[in-house]
Amino acid sequence: MTIKSMKYKECVDVFFVKDENKDIFERLTLMTSVLDGQSIIFFKEYNNKIIGAYVIKEYNKSTFETVFIQVDKNYRSKGIAKELMNEVIKFCKNHNKKIITSEFSNEGEKYIKSQMRQIANENEVDYYISEEEYYWFN
Repeated sequence: MTIKSMKYKECVDVFFVKDENKDIFERLTLMTSVLDGQSIIFFKEYNNKIIGAYVIKEYNKSTFETVFIQVDKNYRSKGIAKELMNEVIKFCKNHNKKIITSEFSNEGEKYIKSQMRQIANENEVDYYISEEEYYWFN
């Protein structure tokens, strides 16, 4: 089970048409009115089911923005979110981009932002936890 990535539109056409992925696709669609075909989705699949997804979109020419992250409740506490975050940070580094997060749930606030900061620091990628922080430093 490796992390895959592709443009959101391609992923919808290939993976989200499957019944196994109906739940995560519906949640993604409800949570993210800002998605376009150019947004990039990183995902982990198991038995044709997407068990974790992380979506980013271009915030500006030098920065990506986190739009969505979710791990299927049956696969949580297995390191999948961290794997997804690592892939996103590597992608940012390879494209010489910064990354900013959007709003998270309480659980996301507690876990994801601190993990992302650590992973970004380890990979020397500029990471911002809010638009305010981004504009303060840029």
